[in-house]
Amino acid sequence: MSPSKKPHFHNLSASVSSSLSFCLTFQPLSTVPDVVITRPLSNDRSPPPPSHCTPPRPKPRLSAATSKKLVEFIDFLEKVDRDMTAEIQHVKESIKEAHEYVGEWQDERRARRAELLRKKEREKRETKEPDSDFWLGI
Repeated sequence: MSPSKKPHFHNLSASVSSSLSFCLTFQPLSTVPDVVITRPLSNDRSPPPPSHCTPPRPKPRLSAATSKKLVEFIDFLEKVDRDMTAEIQHVKESIKEAHEYVGEWQDERRARRAELLRKKEREKRETKEPDSDFWLGI
């Protein structure tokens, strides 16, 4: 690879200070020095905890009264859940029953309409038209 086409990865500068904090410095490509890594000054080989992290705090214990209220609240939520489930089931059954009533009504309506059409057709057949031969004999 020619010198002008080499990747510029060697121009990235990272320095590690004595406290092991990393510092990346981005400068124009022509002035960036090579990577320099230094060791901590202490003889301790274990890395210190990150400075941005706080030690975990112990979780506070709930008082007996708070625990009792929490249990009562959870019981209340479970009761509400059971009630809502029962109510939803009741609504679903009501909807199903309404669909059945509508289906029965539509069946009855079709039967009444068919009977009315048969009755009109029979009346039309049995009724003599004014130009019918029936009236010639009278």
